[in-house]
Amino acid sequence: MKSVTLDVVKREERGKNKAKVLRKKGLIPSVVYGHTTESVSITVELSELKKILKTDTGRNVIINLQIKDEAGKVNAIEVMPYQFDFDFIKNEIIHVDFLEISDKVKVSTTVHIEIAGVAPGVKMGGLL
Repeated sequence: MKSVTLDVVKREERGKNKAKVLRKKGLIPSVVYGHTTESVSITVELSELKKILKTDTGRNVIINLQIKDEAGKVNAIEVMPYQFDFDFIKNEIIHVDFLEISDKVKVSTTVHIEIAGVAPGVKMGGLL
């Protein structure tokens, strides 16, 4: 499966007011957690995340997170978006949890299947 790259920034500030300030700047407070790393609080650009989620794979995309810390050091982790929090009034994402993935660990996910058109077998009297 093809992965995409997303540059994010590690954040130290936490709290409701800090999150509101980030959201006004077009950023989303997020968290990464997984099997081999501790939880890391990050900041994601909303516009970049929306571009990634609008691809053919949608929410089942593998993302190569490039986490930049205050010292400028970059740490790369492969993740999948795990959980989204929405502001339903503004129809915007306000928080994302990313789950670290590995080729050694089994991951279960839900895939949306949309049936388009009518199958030839159904036209001949079969059932789908």
